Amino acid sequence: MKENDLNKLLIILAKKLDEKDYKLATHVILASRHGVNYGYTYNEQFLDEAQNFYLKFKNCKKLNKLTKKQYKNNIINFTDFVR
Repeated sequence: MKENDLNKLLIILAKKLDEKDYKLATHVILASRHGVNYGYTYNEQFLDEAQNFYLKFKNCKKLNKLTKKQYKNNIINFTDFVR
């Protein structure tokens, strides 16, 4: 077996997914290799959305702690939070 990123990914998927989900993942990978773009027009768009999916479904959003200095009249500025 070749030692490359695709094979490493397939090993990870095989360990974590059941057979039905593994087949779906491998079919999507194969289709992507043959030019199917699934609505993504550029690579950064896909990578950004993939990161958002990870954060949403793993429920691991990291937020900065608010300090008393950041409170202003009981209004929270959402730009103080980061992922």
